[in-house]
Amino acid sequence: MPKIEPRTLQGFFDYSGEEMSLRRSVEDKIRSVFVSYGYEELNTPSIEYADILFGKYGEEEKLIYHFNDHGDRHVALRYDQTVPLARFVAQNYNTLTFPFKRYEIGRVWRADAARKARKREFMQCDVDILGDNSSLADAEILMITMDVFKKLEIDLKLHVSDRKILSQILEKEGVKTEWLTNIVHAIDKYDKIGQDGVLTELEERFEDKKTQDICKKATLKVFELASKSFNEFRKCFELENSFLVEIFDFLQNTNFKEGRDYTFNLTLVRGLDYYTGMVFEARKDDYKASFAGGGRYDNLSAMYTDKNISGVGVGIGFEPIITFLKENSKLQEEANKVLVTVFDLKYATNSIKICEKLRNSGIICELFTDYSQKIGKQFKYADKKDIKKVVIIGEDEAKNNTYTLKDLSSGQQETLNLKDLIKKLSVAK
Repeated sequence: MPKIEPRTLQGFFDYSGEEMSLRRSVEDKIRSVFVSYGYEELNTPSIEYADILFGKYGEEEKLIYHFNDHGDRHVALRYDQTVPLARFVAQNYNTLTFPFKRYEIGRVWRADAARKARKREFMQCDVDILGDNSSLADAEILMITMDVFKKLEIDLKLHVSDRKILSQILEKEGVKTEWLTNIVHAIDKYDKIGQDGVLTELEERFEDKKTQDICKKATLKVFELASKSFNEFRKCFELENSFLVEIFDFLQNTNFKEGRDYTFNLTLVRGLDYYTGMVFEARKDDYKASFAGGGRYDNLSAMYTDKNISGVGVGIGFEPIITFLKENSKLQEEANKVLVTVFDLKYATNSIKICEKLRNSGIICELFTDYSQKIGKQFKYADKKDIKKVVIIGEDEAKNNTYTLKDLSSGQQETLNLKDLIKKLSVAK
């Protein structure tokens, strides 16, 4: 039988060892913030009926993985966790307590061009509030996002805007409602292609010269207003009673500071069509990838139910976080681990028993199971796995009910009783 070449699809990856230790540590820290705000966990299916997902993502819809299964059902891998959430809430509306606050950490799939910090299968960490259309709900989502990055010790800033305000500015400048989607998608590319690139994009999206001119003029007005601080902008655009003003007022009464932790950015749009109000992204000035993004979506559930269920949420960019931590040598310290060696087969039972006692004391402990290997080989194994401490049980130790603890970093070793061994290893944690 011919051998099959072992390979993975482009954009899909295996993770093990130190990589998984880092990923698990980051996931646990993100989850701890979500839980600290009182949110409950939800787990939705990886595959949905295709019509559940299609019609929600605008130009991004082409990135959905979809196919017919063996029952000839048209199904799709979930593109994000927000649309499945809207489906879940509509499906379980009568049994849920609103506002419904949930978080979900899981994999999503996008048939995108694979590149740095952009994969075809990746983790998303979402937190959302459903059934609450208040500005305080929006402010809480922003606070959760900022707390996540403080927990991860990543210094960045939230860029915050409002789709409704942007639409009002454009319409005030003569833009027709049916033109808005195309202009919004062009402005969304501002950070990548700059002002001139956006104007060129408008020429490509609108064939009529008069329409082009109106859209360009309106877009230049947006860029002019975007250069102002939020306080300047709110005065010149008469925003005193707006939703965004309330959000910023809430934030100003927290430990988060405008300019340091969050900022107003009118050119921020977010490409997904389901956003209807406040939108935001977590960005780092010297880093291209966005670390998180979200906003308010008031009409998403209308596709599944006649109930009006408003929502606001954020998707934390798990993969950009991992990439950034690795690039900046901010790897999470793995919990100290000890290797218990097997000096000889006749002492294997002693090694098994001490492993049990160490684990019961909360110490991560690995047993070297290949007892045919000499002790020197076992030390080399520990060194390759970056395990600094090993426990040795030879004839003398077995006779005296003691244990030799060797530090592979310094070469020093000492013989201890059980109590002192546990104390020594617990302090090392």
